[in-house]
Amino acid sequence: MLATKPATKPIDVHDLFAQTFNAGDVDAIVALYEPGATLGVQPGQTVTGKAAIHEALAGFLALKG
Repeated sequence: MLATKPATKPIDVHDLFAQTFNAGDVDAIVALYEPGATLGVQPGQTVTGKAAIHEALAGFLALKG
């Protein structure tokens, strides 16, 4: 997992998300979410929980867009 310093204020999460996403580190991205978080994966579709978020983001990162 990508080593990052923890967010100390909400705005820091944006930079951490960008760093981990650009590194392709889905585990580090998911670590930014609360256990019961919900992610909008596309219009009208959401997933809830870290396992579901991990699966959705792993699929998205696999596209190597």
